[in-house]
Formats: sequence, C-alpha cells, structure tokens
Amino acid sequence: MGDRWRRWAWVPVFVVGLILYLVVLRTLVSTKNPNFVPALILLGATLVPLTFLTFAQARTGRWQVPASVLVTSAFFGGVIGTVVAGTLEYDTLRGLGTLPMLFVALIEESAKLIVPVVLLFTVVAQRRRRVPSDGLIIGIAAGMGFAALETMGYAFSALLSSQGNIGAVEQTLFI
Repeated sequence: MGDRWRRWAWVPVFVVGLILYLVVLRTLVSTKNPNFVPALILLGATLVPLTFLTFAQARTGRWQVPASVLVTSAFFGGVIGTVVAGTLEYDTLRGLGTLPMLFVALIEESAKLIVPVVLLFTVVAQRRRRVPSDGLIIGIAAGMGFAALETMGYAFSALLSSQGNIGAVEQTLFI
C-alpha cells in the first residue's frame, strides 16, 4: 500500500494546491485586498514544480533524499540560481547585444547546477549508500526553486506593468 500511495502522492499535492490557489484567487477578487497577491503568486508559481518534484521523487524507488535536503536545494538553488543567472545574463546582454542568446541559455542552466553540485559533494556524499537518483531529485528540487522564483518575478512584473490587473497575473501564472 505504501508503494502505491508514494507513486500517486503527486495527485493530492496538485489537487490541494489547486484548491488553495482557487480559494486565494476567489478571496482576492471578492475582497479586492492586495494582501492576497503574494499568496496567489506563490501558490501559482510553486504548484506545478512541487507537483513534478513529488512525482519524480516517487519514481526513484524509496524516498531516499531527506526533505531537508530537498528544501535546501529548492530554496538556495532558486535564490542563488536566479541571482547568478540574472547577473550574468544582464552582463552578457549588455556587453554583447542580443546575439548571444545561446550564452543566456547556458548561463541559466549552469546557474541551476551550483547548489545541487555543492549538496551532492557535501551532504549526500556523507551518506554510505548513494544512488544516481539522489542527484536527479536534488537537481529537480533546485530547478523547482529556480522556476518558482522566476515565475514569481514574471507575475510581479505583469502586475506592475498592468497597473494592478490580477487577470494579467493569473494569465502569466497559467502560461
């Protein structure tokens, strides 16, 4: 029974997250209280990446990577990855113009690897039994953090550029 539950754990993650998103959206629209905007953006930006992380973690066999390592990878991978990528992309585009879009893609993907590599060589390396899927799951968690923060940035930019139109935020999160 535990194996079956683990394989389908992504479904309740997605359903509960979607319900929470819709409740926050409904509350925001009905009350017009801007205090709900950050919650809407957070839920909208993290729902799909968290669902995918849960799906991938269940497909690796036993849940071997501790939740603390995944949270660390997602949080620091997201923050460090977006900051490094954003800084290097800005410098690349400013210095070389629009031609080096290939460099931007390489920068972004490389920036996502910083935290997983550090975690693999520190935390995971200390464990006696390691499997290749450990690195995969830690990498997915870092990518999840990066995707969530990047999406939150796009949603916030849509909010500002549309002068507070929640529909523009919702459309950005949906896309």
